[in-house]
Amino acid sequence: MGIFNFLKKPKPIEEVVREMDLAELGPFVRSLSEKIIGDANLSLTEIKEEINQEKEKIIENIQKLNDAKIKNQNLPERIKQIAEGNRKICVQKINVFLKGINPPGNFDESVGFCDSFEKNFELFDKGTVKSYQILPKFFPDEILGISLPLKNLNDSARKIRK
Repeated sequence: MGIFNFLKKPKPIEEVVREMDLAELGPFVRSLSEKIIGDANLSLTEIKEEINQEKEKIIENIQKLNDAKIKNQNLPERIKQIAEGNRKICVQKINVFLKGINPPGNFDESVGFCDSFEKNFELFDKGTVKSYQILPKFFPDEILGISLPLKNLNDSARKIRK
């Protein structure tokens, strides 16, 4: 019966042992590493495309944020000024952050990209905490449209590191 299949012992995995001369080891390792690096470069190409798509989404949503009107027009003028100032600062910081994101073209560049991305993302995060606490009260949909692609960018950078 199919219900108790988990009780069966799995078949042992057969290991293939191959003997080779020391002279054969170099070319074998080289061909193996070339295959692995080739696969990694293919994955990097896909992730690079994801990053570029997320950057485009963020740029589109920044434009929407710039064009958006404050939802509640009955607010005092000082509060509107605070919202506008935070919007302007947030947009500037996002643009600076996006300009610093240049996805790696190959496997060799990936570690440097990940290190710089993490450092820049942390600085960006610290620099926009105040704005991200204030802006959702005035522009909730527009900020959500920026926050989700930013999270996806961070996830893509983590994929590269893996």
